[in-house]
Amino acid sequence: MHTNWAVAAMRAAALHRLADVLRLAVPLLACLGPVEAWKLTMCAVLPLRAALIRLPMGLRAYALIEHLPAALRNALHVFYYRDYEVLDDFTPREGWTVLDVGAFIGLWALRAYAATGGRGRVIALEPNPRACALCAFNLHINGAESAQVLPFALSASSGEATLYVPEYEVNASLREDYARLFGDELREVRVRTVTPEQLLRRLGVKRVDLMKVDVEGHELDVFSAFSRDAAARVKRLVVEVHTDIVSPHEVSEILESLGYLVVTHIDESLGGQAFVYAKRGG
Repeated sequence: MHTNWAVAAMRAAALHRLADVLRLAVPLLACLGPVEAWKLTMCAVLPLRAALIRLPMGLRAYALIEHLPAALRNALHVFYYRDYEVLDDFTPREGWTVLDVGAFIGLWALRAYAATGGRGRVIALEPNPRACALCAFNLHINGAESAQVLPFALSASSGEATLYVPEYEVNASLREDYARLFGDELREVRVRTVTPEQLLRRLGVKRVDLMKVDVEGHELDVFSAFSRDAAARVKRLVVEVHTDIVSPHEVSEILESLGYLVVTHIDESLGGQAFVYAKRGG
């Protein structure tokens, strides 16, 4: 009887994953074509621990099966919709130093590394241990040996904090109320935190050409700790704002007070997301 319940639970979980992937059928078909879209759909229900995702620019990445729907959405937004590059000047270039805050399994960090031709500096922060390990692995298998992966969360203070991890780990957050938007069953993981200024000092970075920030509802905490000294060293920021819990206007106001010129991009089709682009003059 116990075995029957276990089999039923596994089947239910597989069907749940398949339903999530099928919701992506139209954009997957448009972007990948029928053969690759079918392969990815089948990966969602096969009894494998991880699935290989083949990406543009000759890249590839592994995602845990339970991460697959979120990883596919992430791939679409990074490589096809290019939400972080709506403004041309925010596409990474050769020689740039790029910081990916909230890297998940490393898809944007991979794109940034490829866009710099491997001749820039790419640093990825991801506090969730499982996602961080995959991020490092994905950079490694793509030959991005010079990229750095750090298991930190950017926050208003340094030390430790609790990361709340829902079923879909891409939505892991230091804010419990945000994580609960994605389910009441949360894992709690103690993670290390660092402020923006401490991070830049630790890395010995004098200039960041582009910082991408996706911290799942923790945006105001991050930028409340953004000192003028840190801001002076970061030329461009693109911030994914989770509008269920954070106002893009509040993020924009903080960045403007730090001397940035700010543009907010809101696409109604994204639902619950906005992108704040900020650039220093000169």
